[in-house]
Amino acid sequence: NFNTGLIMMHVKEILKNIFLLVLALYLMTAGSAAANVIYVNNGTGQTANFTSIQAAVAAANPGDEIVVKPGIYEENIVINKNISIVSESGNFSDTIVRAAVGSQDLFSIWANGVTINGFGISGSESAGIHLFGVIDCHIENNKLFNNSFGIDLYMMSSGNKLDNNEISDCLTGISLGGSWQNNLSNNLISNCSNGISLFDSPNNILENNTISENIEGISLTGESNGNTLINNTLILNEKVGLYYETSNNLIYNNYFNNVNNIYLQGS
Repeated sequence: NFNTGLIMMHVKEILKNIFLLVLALYLMTAGSAAANVIYVNNGTGQTANFTSIQAAVAAANPGDEIVVKPGIYEENIVINKNISIVSESGNFSDTIVRAAVGSQDLFSIWANGVTINGFGISGSESAGIHLFGVIDCHIENNKLFNNSFGIDLYMMSSGNKLDNNEISDCLTGISLGGSWQNNLSNNLISNCSNGISLFDSPNNILENNTISENIEGISLTGESNGNTLINNTLILNEKVGLYYETSNNLIYNNYFNNVNNIYLQGS
């Protein structure tokens, strides 16, 4: 009886492992089958699925990747599903998206897990990229210029990564309003009124950003507490490098070279 019970335990363990293996293979197959690559091209000479990014977004399923061929695209794009939109070349200088309607956001992101990578983005009197209450989005390797806001995180956007973007000639380069636990790293921000502005936005990480030749470099206002600022370079900002009216932020290993490096409200 002891041997029989031992054999049954081994059999159950083997069947369990087989089940888990089959389940894993099914999930891998289902995931790969569900994800498609959709191509966009509004020029001549190259075949593609769509001529506009918005049409590709409308046709995409969650998890799909939209690859945009080089060109100039005049659109305002609303994203409401988990997809990636990337330039084929990876070069923001040859794949440019301009706002068709200047008063609207250029990219409006309403879904979690969205990626925007490798675009030149300009011409919005609102935001080049606007994130509304979303998590786990990746905004990387873009050049945003001549927008009101370069990138705007709003309404409890959290856990997003903004990395290696160039932002210039905007009112505010990167704005966080009521958003937390985001990572802003390796961004270059210049010639804006405000480089990075946090309002009521706690527990974010700002690291390795270069913020130069703005009116204000970084501002922490409202309940923007518990943020970490590390290894940022703030230089040649006209009014102040860091405007600070909050508390309990961790600020170290930053380089300041401005007429006024830090302004503490009340000082």
